[in-house]
Amino acid sequence: MERNTPGTLYFITEQDPFGDTSGSYVKIGLVRDNDTGRSSLDRLLEHQTGNPRILVVAESLTTTAPISELETSVHQQLARHRVSGEWFRAGGEGIRPFVDVAEAIRRELEHLHTHSSELETLAATEDTAEELLPDSEAKDMHHEMVGVVRAIKERKQQLNRVALELQLFGGTETSDIEGICGHHYTKAGSRFDSSGFGQAYPDLLAELGSSRIQSRFSLRQAPKLTPSDDMNPLKELCAAQTIAGSEPLKLARSSRTEALHADWIELHSGLQPLKQKEDLLEARMKLLCGPAAALKGICSWKRTTIRTISQKELLPSHQELVDAFTMPTAPRWSFKVNPWRPYRF
Repeated sequence: MERNTPGTLYFITEQDPFGDTSGSYVKIGLVRDNDTGRSSLDRLLEHQTGNPRILVVAESLTTTAPISELETSVHQQLARHRVSGEWFRAGGEGIRPFVDVAEAIRRELEHLHTHSSELETLAATEDTAEELLPDSEAKDMHHEMVGVVRAIKERKQQLNRVALELQLFGGTETSDIEGICGHHYTKAGSRFDSSGFGQAYPDLLAELGSSRIQSRFSLRQAPKLTPSDDMNPLKELCAAQTIAGSEPLKLARSSRTEALHADWIELHSGLQPLKQKEDLLEARMKLLCGPAAALKGICSWKRTTIRTISQKELLPSHQELVDAFTMPTAPRWSFKVNPWRPYRF
């Protein structure tokens, strides 16, 4: 699949016509290995058009890991420096700190990628239901994983708190804040209730459906966080907001909302290295499980065969059943904070 394709991450910087490096901005983009005949230089030439400054490929990193995942992770961790799209503003140290961040992420992703083939094979087979006794390596890994999961949950809780504060700037009215956050409307739709159909018509499910392995990993003794006392009141206030007209109220930015936005981006950026560490530890635990279902007191990795069915598999012979189990979904507004700042900061 394209999302798993390796490639090259490039860093394009600007020079003035006399050759002095400006160092103010850097574009961080990708070239996939399957982009036949294309290179970082080709990307540079595309961006050169209409730019009065000379563009140069200052650095490039080639990886065997999925290049789109590397680019996404780098963009997230550097979100506080983002100016527009794939362009970032460098500080006094130039792009070196950005390259160092990308190098660290690349090493972690490549380490994870080396296990991908073995993990895919294990994930495609039912577990043996065996529970293994952990060794000292597994216990150390579990201790580290518990700390990482706790840090992720704490950061997410802080993110939610900041988002709620931003959401409440309109008071009782649903509101968007220019460049910072906004509400997105999803139209009414429908979904096919495959689970309900399977329960009502098990014979047809067995005849027309398809089988797949359902993989579920869980950490034993995972940390739990208790929300602060004021979180629920904030959620209730947000849930009670209404839209006076056809769209949310539009608010201008203020120094307070910009400060909250900066806090949110900082917290969001810090999730990336934690999530990457969690993914790597999970992969290592799965390898220790192997075909077994669990490591006692450490984790479980259950892989069971389930039968599912889709609308496509029922059509055209059972249109009436498709109609009977197709449920309407209500329209809704969802709130989202902008993960970068499209304004001067």
